[in-house]
Amino acid sequence: MSTFDKIIGYGEIKQELIRIADTLKNWEIYKSLGAASPRGLLLYGEPGVGKSLMAKCLMEASGREVFACRKTEPDGEFVKTIKETFDRAAEHEPSIVFLDDMDKFANDDEGHRDSEEFVTVQSCIDEVKGREVFVLATANAIHKLPRSLVRAGRFDRRIEVDTPDAEDAKRIIGHYLAQKKLTGDLDYAAIAAILSGRSCASLETVINEAALLAGYQRAEHVTMDHIMEASLRIVHGIPHGSHIPVDLNVDGDMARSVYHEAGHAVVSELFSPGSASLVIAWCGAGGKNTGVTTTKNSNDLWGLNRCERDIMVCLAGRAAIELRFGAFDTGSARDLDDAFDTVMHLVQNLCYSGFDLYSYRHREDSQTLSGRQETAIAATVEQYYRRVKELLNSSRDFLEATAHALAEKGVLTAADIQAIRKNCSASESVA
Repeated sequence: MSTFDKIIGYGEIKQELIRIADTLKNWEIYKSLGAASPRGLLLYGEPGVGKSLMAKCLMEASGREVFACRKTEPDGEFVKTIKETFDRAAEHEPSIVFLDDMDKFANDDEGHRDSEEFVTVQSCIDEVKGREVFVLATANAIHKLPRSLVRAGRFDRRIEVDTPDAEDAKRIIGHYLAQKKLTGDLDYAAIAAILSGRSCASLETVINEAALLAGYQRAEHVTMDHIMEASLRIVHGIPHGSHIPVDLNVDGDMARSVYHEAGHAVVSELFSPGSASLVIAWCGAGGKNTGVTTTKNSNDLWGLNRCERDIMVCLAGRAAIELRFGAFDTGSARDLDDAFDTVMHLVQNLCYSGFDLYSYRHREDSQTLSGRQETAIAATVEQYYRRVKELLNSSRDFLEATAHALAEKGVLTAADIQAIRKNCSASESVA
């Protein structure tokens, strides 16, 4: 078994790490060919995606002695620790210096990158140039690091580690579920869709929480219901407890929340079947409510079609409330921001409304141009909003059925939405 088998998914990154490990372990072979070992590797990405595990696998596979450095002391003392770590690595070459969470070495924000810690790391890397000392680092926020530090020649390789895609998420979920006592009817693809965009650490936590729920209920197996409840609690902060069905005949905050989320889900489904992976309109004790619609990108949409889908999905919550209650939606501010941002990109950067509105990067935009752009952006958003209302109105059966199911259950999965659509006279896909 290879040490890299501990990494589930992330096939391309794994292959790159295997190649780097080979150059570190068999550096004399590469040196005989005139090739120098890469000087450093920076693994960066949001917390919980597996950067530390990848670094550990690389270090194990390299066969080199490792000298790790992580900030645990005050600033002055830590600078000494950095220097001592590099000195010891130089004495024991071939070796690896592991700088864990390097973006946390300095307390300064990203506007002040010339901190003593970063300057020290940079000078230490330069001092071991030409020696068999490989520098491996992890970071959550690469933008906090000075460009002079992470440039080629200091970190020759930089790999971004993102949250797992749908296929990798299924593999990771399967790995964690294999350690649990399960029923035989779990849909791994559905679970991956529910947890779309979440880190590896989140996936592991949700699966373990599901097992804890099953144990507390003295259940014989972990079921889909346990996984759903664990997802709601861990990912969306919805506590244990029963959903209170919502009366959609009463115009109130919760009824509007239901139609708002139903609107997002319906328009997303009409553009890309299966893209609305999780829809929540949860009403708990004390009248507290939560509304969330999670959508995922689909390979059947790209370019302008994807931009139009994103804009119309953003506007769909507001449009659904207007159609159902004839009322103004006070909960759509963030959706409007997202819609306007996308349209602004189309108008200013892609000439969507004409070349005369293009924001040329070597020209300072005049007040006149900015005013015309703002007018075009607002008119374009208004145009998309009318299209969304027409689309929802022509798919009214689908919207109402989705809203009623959401009001009753509080949560709908992609499979639930697709089942509802099959029984409704909804419009055809619009992509």
